[in-house]
Order: sequence, then C-alpha cells, then structure tokens
Amino acid sequence: MPRTPHASVKLKHRITSLERWGMRESADFQSQSVACIQEAGFNGVLVNGGSGIGPDMMTPESLVHSDVIPDLMPRTIKGNQREMNRRCELLTEVDIKPWICMWGVPGADTSSGTAAAESNRLFSRLTRHEIQAKFDRTPDIFGQRGAGGLSWRGSRPLCISHPTVQAYYRDLIQQLIKTYCLQGIFYFPGDHQPETCDDNCPRCKATGKDSWQRMLEYVNMLYEAAIGVNPDFKMYFTFWNVRDTDPERARIKQMISQLHPGLGICMSLSDVGYDERPGGQMQFDQPWVIRAQPGELFVTTAKLAHEQQRPIMAMGEISQAELWDPVCHNMPNPQKVLQWLTHANQVPGIDAICDFWGHRRPYHSHANHRAMHAWLDDPTASHDVLLQRSIAAHYGLPDDKPQLLEQAIACQKAFDKTVDEWALLAWSQRFSYAIGRDAARGRLYTALIPQTFKKIDAGFWDQRFKVQCEDGMRFMELQLKDSKAWLKIAEQFNEWSIQLDAAGNMAGARLAKRESLNIALAAELIASQGRTLGSLHAYNTGDTQSLGQIIDQEIDARERQLLITGELGDGAGINVRLVSEDIQNMRLYLSHDAFPDVDDALFSFTATPYTV
Repeated sequence: MPRTPHASVKLKHRITSLERWGMRESADFQSQSVACIQEAGFNGVLVNGGSGIGPDMMTPESLVHSDVIPDLMPRTIKGNQREMNRRCELLTEVDIKPWICMWGVPGADTSSGTAAAESNRLFSRLTRHEIQAKFDRTPDIFGQRGAGGLSWRGSRPLCISHPTVQAYYRDLIQQLIKTYCLQGIFYFPGDHQPETCDDNCPRCKATGKDSWQRMLEYVNMLYEAAIGVNPDFKMYFTFWNVRDTDPERARIKQMISQLHPGLGICMSLSDVGYDERPGGQMQFDQPWVIRAQPGELFVTTAKLAHEQQRPIMAMGEISQAELWDPVCHNMPNPQKVLQWLTHANQVPGIDAICDFWGHRRPYHSHANHRAMHAWLDDPTASHDVLLQRSIAAHYGLPDDKPQLLEQAIACQKAFDKTVDEWALLAWSQRFSYAIGRDAARGRLYTALIPQTFKKIDAGFWDQRFKVQCEDGMRFMELQLKDSKAWLKIAEQFNEWSIQLDAAGNMAGARLAKRESLNIALAAELIASQGRTLGSLHAYNTGDTQSLGQIIDQEIDARERQLLITGELGDGAGINVRLVSEDIQNMRLYLSHDAFPDVDDALFSFTATPYTV
C-alpha cells in the first residue's frame, strides 16, 4: 500500500506513465514497473499512455463502446479494453489510481505531401484504419483541419460542433469513468494550436468562434459530463507552448476565466524561465529535468488560477526526460528533483504534479526516484540531508562508512554543476529531438553527408541557434568543451563504482557503473551535436579540409558510442543498426573522388518512423 506523505506535502495527486515515449507497448506496464513507481511515491498513472503526451497512446475514443457512434472503431475497442482491464487491475492491487490522457480530437487523415501528413500516417496507426472506414461511411460527423495546422491527430477530426459528436463525447466520458474507475483526466489541447477542427471546417467556422473558444466549450462539456457521474472527478486543462508575450498572457487570462469553475489548470513549472549559459541566454519552456526554478509565465498563470480557486498541476520530469531519452536511461539528477518538488510544493493552490516523460524499463534503482521518496517522507529536512538520504538508499550504503557517502555526494554534486554549465542554446539540443526518437537520425545526429546539410540548412541554424551563437564552428567549440567536462564526470562515477566494488557492494557498483556509462554516452552525443553544426558550417563555407577532419572525428566518436552502447545493455544506447549504417555512408562520402559534392543517389538509408 502507498505510504502517507508528510503532512506538509500539498501534492496530493502525483501522476506518471509507463511506456517508451508514447509507444503502445505492454512490456512497460507490468507488476515490477507498478511497484517501482509506487515506491518512488507516485499514486496515479495515465493508464492509456501519455509519456511526453504520447502521440501513439490508446486514445479515449478507442477504450469504450458508445451507443451514440457504435461503429467508430469497435474492433480496436475490443482489443484495447482487454489491455486497459489488465492495467487497471495491476494498479488497483497497489492502490494507484488510473487517470487518462486526452489529446485533442482524433480522426481520419486525408492529407499528403507534408511532414505532418507522414507523421499522421505512422502515428496512431493502430486506430486510424477503423476511423478511416467510418469517415468513408459517414463523413458528415468529421470536420477539417488545414495542412498548416496538422500535428498528430489527422486532417479530418471528429467535429466537436456537430450535435451527434457532442452527444458522443458526453457519453464517452461517462462510460470511461464507470468502466475504469478513473480518478481524473489530464487534458492536452495540442502541440501548438487546438488539435480539433479549425476554420477550414465550414460547420465550426459558422459558429463565429475561434478554435480556442470552441475547444474550451468542448472541455467544459466533458467536465460537466464527468462530474455528473462522479462529483469529485479531477480534470486539468494544459497550457502548452505558450509564448511569453502580452497577447499570449491576455489569452491565458481570458481562457482561465472561461473554463468551468471546477476545472484545474496544468503547466510546466519551467515556463518561461531564463538562464545565462556559455554562448548566450537560454530560454526554458516545457519541462526540463535539469531546471527546477519556476518560470515567470508559470508563476503568473498559477496566480491567475489560484485567484479563481482552481486546482493547479505542475508538469515536470522526474523519472525519464525528453532531454536524455531514448539514448540515456535513469540519468542521475536527484538534486534537481529535490529542488523541483520543493518549488512545486510552494505554489499557492497546487495539488498535483505530472511526470511528463514517464518511466520505462529496465527498472533499476533510480537516484531521482530515491530523491522523490525521501522528499515525500520529510520535505522539511534540508536539501543536503535529503540528498544524503536519497543517495545512501540508492546505492545501499551502510551507516558505518560515512566516507562512502561523502564520495557519492561528491559525484552527484560534480555532475549537477557540470550540467548547470552546459552550453545549452536551444530546445533543439534535447536528445529526443537532436539525437532522435529512434536513438539515431535526429536533427543533429545523422550521417554527415550533403543531403543532411541541405536538409538542416533550410532555416534550422537561423531559427534555433544564430541568435545565441555566431556560427556552427563556435557552437561546436562550446559543445566539445562541455563534452570533455562530462567525460571527467563519467570517469569520477567509474572510480566510485570501483570503490563500491572493493567495499563488497556489488549492487551499488553496478548502478554507479551504469550511471558512468550513461554520462559518458551523453558526453559523446553532446560533441556529436557540435560536429553536426560544425560540419554544416564547413560545408556551406567551402572549407573542405575542416569538413573532412570533422567527419573523420565523428566516425571515431560514433564507433566509441557503439562500444558504450554494448556495455550499457538493455534500455539505453544508440541504435546500433542505424548508426552503423550512417558510419558507412560517411566513409563512402570521405573516400569518394567527388568529395565534398557527392551525388545523393550513392547513399542508402533504412527508413525509420521518426525521421519525418
């Protein structure tokens, strides 16, 4: 049974998810994983998926039958109900509450010729086919989204201005609550704009309301239906990717005033904060596991919500992180977790947190989870005391050997300081984006060949890095410097592992060794990002000599990364098959007589879902 947190803890609902970045798998939802998050202190799970607001989650529409639209996707529902029942039974056994994530409105997709269209073909693919068949039969209940507004949910969503669709969603919510005993809904409107119909839908345009107004009315309708079944039902509306401008602040204020009085709001605690970093000022928005301070926009938004007595949910990263995933696993950031929880607990009106990126296998002891556990037990203790308790429990250190604890704390503090000094210049340096969600082929980690340079040259540098850094060579210089510092920390963790092994603590030694390898891999990947933009600069300026040297260095680095991946084993590392292929393409490029202007047709790549 979950333990009772300290009386001063205001974070009543502590929500996470169990999956590999939104991918629909049952492997991460097992007894071992549920026990792991319960021990950390989580008491709610987004049972249909939703780590990183997962695009391939089991959508709520695919979880229960509704007589209002009985033929929407009956076969998909049958399969998903089996999996949902299994998950809910696992949670019930340990008194963890099921929640669901709702992301916009799904539908059929008829778009083509854009990256978003390709994403829509690949994501939500297990439900898209049946919806497409329903669209062919009764297109009238579906609306329209323009090509420029597409993200994850298709160009022909169910139209929330259609009376039948409205009746369907009222029934859907009530059936979900009754069937799965849900405690709450985490509502995510969309990555940029509301992922519902836009003004390309004649029915929605005829309402005279903009897409945000229509969505708010829809969300209010969902909440009213929910409390009709359970008056204590929880629902939080998320503000996401909001820019810190006067018009956006005004829109937030207006939207909060239009939400149903019982609805809570959710926002990343980091929105919008600034740090001075080597190379320039870094703006933090969305969750960052390495930043604990509340952002200015979050503080303002939370104050508005609290003035209306709305519950507040803070979003952050505790278990895994978009910054590190999928290549690095269980990265040790316990100091930031302790600070983040402390800051979140101080927000007036807060009663919930959401672990944005969720957790995934393998389920080793995790320093971040130990920190959360220690904080929930006694948040009134000092930061240093909580860190000591966390680290001692994490490595299994005995009380009679204080020197071991001192060495462990020194490692953690050294890594924390090094992360704080990292030359972060843009959101795009997150590994999930830069290295890639397939652990390869990201925007800053692929084969350094002409077609790559042509692809990332189209505004990428100007939009994301130029303001902070004068050119790609300077960016590379900063990242190579950081990489050296991180490799020193990796060696410090490795030496700590050796000391634990000598002391007879084999389990602790294995954890420290794995952390050392993850930090070493991160160090190598930071340098790889730098070489990508350094080689881009050399290619664009005709510096053939530097281009060849950088690519040669990157080939050596990727081979080191393959070795580290082999040592790490399950759950971490780069994609061996794809990276090996990229190495071969770079070797071909350097060895060709036409270098640096080698024909794209000579190179070959295995297609992957996440390269769009």
